[in-house]
Amino acid sequence: MAVVSLEKSFEGHLKAHSLFLKFA
Repeated sequence: MAVVSLEKSFEGHLKAHSLFLKFA
């Protein structure tokens, strides 16, 4: 289950990064 949590965390990080790029 740790892998799924890590995957979701990574996905959230990518979304936050894309949002940051959109506002940059």
